[in-house]
Parts: sequence; C-alpha cells; structure tokens
Amino acid sequence: MAAFKMSPPPERTGDAEADLSRLYSYVNELYSQVRYVLYNIDEENISESLLSTEE
Repeated sequence: MAAFKMSPPPERTGDAEADLSRLYSYVNELYSQVRYVLYNIDEENISESLLSTEE
C-alpha cells in the first residue's frame, strides 16, 4: 500500500530567494507523492460504490 507522508511547509527565513526555493522544493515533493499515490490506486483501494459509478 502506498504511504503518503506530508511534512509541514518550510519555515520562512526572511530571504525571499531561499524561501522561494525551499517552497518550490516542498511543492514539488508533494506533487511527486500525490502522483505516486494516485497512479497506484487499484480496485482493492476503491470503495464498491465508486467502482459501480465507473461502469
């Protein structure tokens, strides 16, 4: 089963360029995790009611 671990966003440091870089990395990591989880959903991880709406 895929695990989704979400850490809190990075703290602001006052350096706009460094903050933007860290925030970009954070968002990119979240995107990667969500993409992995969504691409690895199979029928065992979906409720019967959702499966019936897809047919």
